[in-house]
Amino acid sequence: MPLRTLNGQLRTADKAYDVQIAAPMDDFYDAVNRFRLVLLFSVPVLLLVASAGGYWLSRKAVAPVAEIARAAQSISEHELSKRLPILQTGDELQSLSETLNEMFGRLERAFKRVTQFTADASHELRTPIALMRTRTEIALRKQRSEADYRETIVRVHQELERTSTLIENLMTLARADSGSEALQVASTNLTEVLLEISEPARLLAEGKSIYYDQRLPETPLHVNGNAPSLRRLFLILIDNAVKYTPREGHISVVLDASDGVAVTEIRDTGVGISSSDLPHIFERFYRADESRSRESGGTGLGLSIAKWIAEAHQGKISVASKVGEGSVFRVQIPLSEDGR
Repeated sequence: MPLRTLNGQLRTADKAYDVQIAAPMDDFYDAVNRFRLVLLFSVPVLLLVASAGGYWLSRKAVAPVAEIARAAQSISEHELSKRLPILQTGDELQSLSETLNEMFGRLERAFKRVTQFTADASHELRTPIALMRTRTEIALRKQRSEADYRETIVRVHQELERTSTLIENLMTLARADSGSEALQVASTNLTEVLLEISEPARLLAEGKSIYYDQRLPETPLHVNGNAPSLRRLFLILIDNAVKYTPREGHISVVLDASDGVAVTEIRDTGVGISSSDLPHIFERFYRADESRSRESGGTGLGLSIAKWIAEAHQGKISVASKVGEGSVFRVQIPLSEDGR
């Protein structure tokens, strides 16, 4: 039988005695055996409970991710307006949902823009094609005089010119959207650019008996820009002013510098733009009213191209207008280091 012993020394009456006490260890081994049995039965139970708890916690943690995945899978090109559920957890999952929703919002806007662009382009191209087809069909129905045929050819040629301009503008905007229309910029004297377009601008104005003048600084103002694109930008704005300014009206171009920015203003005494139309005039194919129609040569793309050119130069374009009093288009482009 196992025993537990205790050895000691006892002194009494000047004598030392070795003392040894022994006790059986049955109680100790009984306790160990009981503990072994407890472990044998409790450990598997604890493992099962821990596994079940871990599985439940993992499912609960993964459930939001699965919900986000299901919502994302349900979003197609026909349902881009749908959004992921925002999980108010205050952690990375909530941040992920908000970020993905912002991305879907950008994709929806881009998709709508492409769809609208395609629909508008198809509509704009359908009109001149239908007119040319109608004119040629009428001319071919019976024998006509040389003057009649010549008039038909002239009208068809006019429609072809409008269509060519429209297609060129569409290609410009398409390249701009795709990012392939990168402008090659260099230090450009903006004063010189406006001087170069003064003659064609005056010719445009004189065609409607409109008074045109320019007020340019004596010192050059340099910007990091692309000269041909800048000329196109200002001619678009001047041509737009000529179209909607009545005879004997006035158009002026003013260039100045303020706070490191070259500011060009194109002022006219035209029909003006209503407050409801102002927020939309730089949208593609937008026409404010019946006077801004294809008969006046407009396709609704000129101002969109002007805005793109301004933004491609790290600038911006804005407009202020009152109906019956005229409009002021303002183009702001940062001066280069050479600008003064």
